[in-house]
Amino acid sequence: MEENETELPPDGLGPRGLAYWEALTGPMVFSVSEREYLIEACRTLDRIDDLSAQVKTDGAVIAGSMGQKILHPAIAEVRMLQASFLRLVGALNLPEDAAATEKFRTARAKAGAAARHGLKAV
Repeated sequence: MEENETELPPDGLGPRGLAYWEALTGPMVFSVSEREYLIEACRTLDRIDDLSAQVKTDGAVIAGSMGQKILHPAIAEVRMLQASFLRLVGALNLPEDAAATEKFRTARAKAGAAARHGLKAV
C-alpha cells in the first residue's frame, strides 16, 4: 500500500470508530497484527458510544429486579471497554505528534525492509 493511500475501513464501523480509523490509517501504515488491534479499538469506541447512548436514554440509575435503585449495568461495561481501548491503543505504540509520526513511519519502513531481506533492523 502506498504511503498516501488510505486503507479501506472494515465493514460495520460506526461514526466514532470510522473517524478514528481514518485519522490513523491516513498518516500511518500498520502491520497485519497492528491492523487487528486498530480494528478492535475502533469497534470498542463504537460499543462505548452505543452503551453510553443507552445510559443516556435509561438514566444512570435504573430499577433493579426487586424495584430497588441500581447503577445502570452499562456503566460498568463502558468502564471496562474504556480500559480495553487504552490497552489496544497502547499495543499500537502510536507516536505523539507529527514529527513522531514521521519517525514512526521511517522506523517501520526500515524494519519492513530488513525483514524482507533477512537482516536485523537497527
